[in-house]
Amino acid sequence: TGEPRNADVVAITDCVTLCMTRDDFHRVLGDLQTMIKLTTKRRKIASVPIIASSELFPHEITALAQSLKDVVFTKGSFLNIEGQTIRNQGIYFIMSGMVRIIDNKGIITTLEKGDHFGGQVLCLRRQKNFRTVEFVEDTHCEV
Repeated sequence: TGEPRNADVVAITDCVTLCMTRDDFHRVLGDLQTMIKLTTKRRKIASVPIIASSELFPHEITALAQSLKDVVFTKGSFLNIEGQTIRNQGIYFIMSGMVRIIDNKGIITTLEKGDHFGGQVLCLRRQKNFRTVEFVEDTHCEV
């Protein structure tokens, strides 16, 4: 923001501190917000069971995180419908909104911000959807 800042720091034990200017920070590490977003995406991806149990290297998880795209779905729309050909494979991370997962017996679960879905489809060799994905609200996902 360019505004002067003051802070008092008191060491509780002996320590070594490093100081870096804002310009040096940007030059060496890049934009802090971008770094935080990428770290958050990496954690989300690593938390998906199929990925957590895989032998992916950290740089591969980073590559997946960098490839996520924003997608917005409108209330009342469907991503997949049970029994129809699978056409939208991917892992969907819900950033806002609400999603309902349904099968022929009824509602399985309702998902919200912070949840994900779609990971099972990546490891199954099915041609047809076995669940319906309905957007209960306008929903923002990263795919």
